[in-house]
Amino acid sequence: MALLFLAVAAAALIPMEETDAATFTDGDFEYITSDTAGLAVVTAYTGTDTDVVVPSEVEYEGVTYTVVLASDTFTYNTEITSVTLPDTIIEITEYTFSGCTSLETVTMPADMIVISGVMFENCNSLTAVNLTGEGRYMSEDGVVFSQDGSELVYFPAGRTGEYTVPESVSTIGRCAFQGSSLTNVVYGENVTTVEPFAFDHSDIRTAVVLAGTEYGNGVFDFSAISNPVIQDGVMHVPDAFNYCENLSRIVIPESVLLIDGSAFMGCAEVDTILIMPTDIRIQSGAFDLGTSLQEADVTVHTDFTGIGDSMFGDYTTYT
Repeated sequence: MALLFLAVAAAALIPMEETDAATFTDGDFEYITSDTAGLAVVTAYTGTDTDVVVPSEVEYEGVTYTVVLASDTFTYNTEITSVTLPDTIIEITEYTFSGCTSLETVTMPADMIVISGVMFENCNSLTAVNLTGEGRYMSEDGVVFSQDGSELVYFPAGRTGEYTVPESVSTIGRCAFQGSSLTNVVYGENVTTVEPFAFDHSDIRTAVVLAGTEYGNGVFDFSAISNPVIQDGVMHVPDAFNYCENLSRIVIPESVLLIDGSAFMGCAEVDTILIMPTDIRIQSGAFDLGTSLQEADVTVHTDFTGIGDSMFGDYTTYT
């Protein structure tokens, strides 16, 4: 119960220690309310309508409460196709829409405390997130950005084809394209940060790792990329390509100084590794592909002496 009011308390709307909560059902929704603050959390949807509108107020025992938080309200509801949240909502919990596989559109306030791609995990049919009013975020054509346009926060996973990231964007947010049905995302040197899991479990086929751009862990994990292009000038290859089943060829340019452990873990279809640098640190398990490699499959610079069993980890045989 305290967890449900955490976001409200964090927003300094009600002191948690003063909360006197009550649980009840009204129409198709279940709520928790605070008698002292006049606020309500919508915790579940029990209706059968596929187009859902959450009310901004709810009455209980003669008192009207303002609905300010949605807490896991629609988790794993595979029937709903659209959800509209009222402007009174200031926050939704991380898994409120998780697993809503038929969900196509979401409309919610722009002044949410946090919006992130994690909120829409496994929403594979989602084509638009539309924001109302003004606030911390904005939407353009159903894509969510920070208010100043510098961060691409979330791109709906159900849209297909190719997408070009606007030049105003410098950051691609955490899980922004997670599970995306796009086959290609184009971005340039204006993007200086790609946060963790940005393209995790996506259908993108190509990936260019840019020099001068910082990449978080897990960026391309479980994606459909085949042969990533790591630009000359890149100095660090992060733990970012786990279990890319279509990846067959890895080329490490001369500029790279460090490859993180588990960087290419589980990429079992890899049959060619080309390591160009002479002075490089390869952490243990960086190429733990989970398959068998022969010496002929791995080409290294003639002066490189760092090849050894540790870089292939526990589940790859190198002979």
